[in-house]
Amino acid sequence: MQLHEALLGYLDEPQSLSYPGEDSSNAGAPPHTCTIPQPHRCNYVPPPYDLTPCYLNQQTCTSHYTSSRLGSNITITYDWKHFMYEDYDRQLFNGFLAGRTPDIIVTSPGAHDCLHYPAEYQHHGLEMQRYYQHLRLLNTTVVMVDTTPFSQESATGIGRTSNVSTLTCVSQINQVAYGMAQELGFFLFSRQSLLLSGNVTQDGKYPIHQPQPVMREELRLLLSWMGCLQHDTRFKFSSS
Repeated sequence: MQLHEALLGYLDEPQSLSYPGEDSSNAGAPPHTCTIPQPHRCNYVPPPYDLTPCYLNQQTCTSHYTSSRLGSNITITYDWKHFMYEDYDRQLFNGFLAGRTPDIIVTSPGAHDCLHYPAEYQHHGLEMQRYYQHLRLLNTTVVMVDTTPFSQESATGIGRTSNVSTLTCVSQINQVAYGMAQELGFFLFSRQSLLLSGNVTQDGKYPIHQPQPVMREELRLLLSWMGCLQHDTRFKFSSS
């Protein structure tokens, strides 16, 4: 969610320079339409011993840009993921099969599997494999963003008292993600590498929500990296 918000902020940001496809006479942010709760979703059932209202995040948002810093006629759609592979992921996948598949799918394992159930990382890894095997069938550009590392203090419910730490869980499922990216030919952007190598902590801990300057730096690097990817023959995106 933070990465999506940072991306919209980047696209909306008033520009003093001229960017390809940008029309300075059409400045200003387009409307962001959000649907809450996400359509075609089963009723939210909280995990045992954890009443955190995660259902408040279950939303779909769409924004269309006739001109932007990334080019013209671009639609950005955001769908919030809770667990690794659940009812809404399957509904979304079926919708892609039946309609127009996005030029680029940017997806992440998310943090909530390790937030609620860090000891179940082997199960989370198997669910991830199912999820990405299905995405491969869409024959489109898939960019995987791995799970951001976060410390035990950010966990909720039984995750706080688990004998397996959240950082261990994140590390384990990210290893599965790296292997899947290599096996399936997906692109992978590693937030874990950025945060751990930069030792981005608060009071010696890794927060689950990064400070805005960190998010802006992650987004800058992600967009620069994706710009380089356009020269890769597997990268299918083209704006009109």
